[in-house]
Amino acid sequence: ASDGKIVHINERATELLGYSEESAKKLYFKNLFDGKSQNRMLAAIEILNEMNADLNQKVKETNLQLRRRAGRYVPVNLAGSVIKADKEVYHIFNLDDLSD
Repeated sequence: ASDGKIVHINERATELLGYSEESAKKLYFKNLFDGKSQNRMLAAIEILNEMNADLNQKVKETNLQLRRRAGRYVPVNLAGSVIKADKEVYHIFNLDDLSD
């Protein structure tokens, strides 16, 4: 949602984060990152918003630190895009786990 709350999460992302789908939907995406990574992720969202739902555009951020439920950080790459549906703006993010 436009407020940053998670509205959908796939099974692989729940495994990566350590949250159930129900628990993850109570979270705000930006709060899943450490401070520096959070700033970079928020800048990516700002760029997405400026693209005005151009579905051909994506943003990428590399080597962000994603916080798992247990508190451990895992490095990820992030790719994001934006869509508009029912007058709402949604950000879609793909996370690539770099820890393996």
